[in-house]
Amino acid sequence: MLYFEPNFFDHLLIFLLGVIFPLRALSNGPDVFAGIQLDTRMKKMVYWSNSLSIWGFTFVVLLVWWTSGRSFAQLGFAPPPPVEGQPLLIIGVFAILYMIDFFAELKNPENLSPENKTQIGFIPVTMHEYLHFSFMAFSAAVTEEILFRSYFMNYLISVAGTNTMGIAVAIAIPAAVFGLVHLYQGWKTVIKIVAMAIFFGVIYLHLKNLWVLIVIHFVVDMVGGSIGLLLAAKKQDHR
Repeated sequence: MLYFEPNFFDHLLIFLLGVIFPLRALSNGPDVFAGIQLDTRMKKMVYWSNSLSIWGFTFVVLLVWWTSGRSFAQLGFAPPPPVEGQPLLIIGVFAILYMIDFFAELKNPENLSPENKTQIGFIPVTMHEYLHFSFMAFSAAVTEEILFRSYFMNYLISVAGTNTMGIAVAIAIPAAVFGLVHLYQGWKTVIKIVAMAIFFGVIYLHLKNLWVLIVIHFVVDMVGGSIGLLLAAKKQDHR
């Protein structure tokens, strides 16, 4: 894997990404949407504001990367390698565990309770909302893989080294931060996202490439977003 020599702007960006962003998420807490009527208009506002803000930060990271004379192939955008052997096995295990959790959520009686109107939070429950959600899913797949897998992990390996401890740090810290910035979805979701990020970090270390992870991330978010549609349909059937 190709690493880079961090400069002042890299240190500043990692401080924002690894310290300020999770602290802000913790200060807001998991009940950031409490008392807010998450109707279609509010959901669309969340989808687009989240997407545009993370694109803005990613653009700054890419600008620093480019002006520092680094190649985008070094960032993980070389032609995708063949996915085989251990990376394929890891992806398969992740897919199985993810689908088990997905169907468990669908069968969770709490999610089907008529009184439970906020269980799925900002997740879309209509096709109109889902179309807007898809833009956020695409944005997250691209930007979060750049920020948390390629940029953050390579930065930590550059600082901590390529020994076992350095690699462990490079996987664990971005995974924890990645989970915390999703705290608005609740602690249960944070735990799941941290586990997903660990899987993704290991895959990235094997492939040294972002394309496959971007595709997987997008599929995961789109499948996860569809749970709102399915639960809404089930609630209709239970009436």
